[in-house]
Amino acid sequence: MNTDEAYRFSDIPDADLDTIIMLVLHYSPNAGETYVQGSLRSRGIKVQRWRLRERLQVIKNYKLQTLIFISFPFHQFISKNWSI
Repeated sequence: MNTDEAYRFSDIPDADLDTIIMLVLHYSPNAGETYVQGSLRSRGIKVQRWRLRERLQVIKNYKLQTLIFISFPFHQFISKNWSI
């Protein structure tokens, strides 16, 4: 292995990186940063730690907003139509 290759990071767009990370988290929902980093490296993708953390935060916020959006109307519907 060339020493230049050891320090070179993958040039992958954020959208593609997000997709791969979401796929990893779909199959291993409790996976942490280290697990995701290893999973990316096993696919030949090497990214900076700060970039992985940034993308995990974006995905976490997206999932949280989606969950709130999906669950909020349902709870309103239930509480309007049935007493809980």
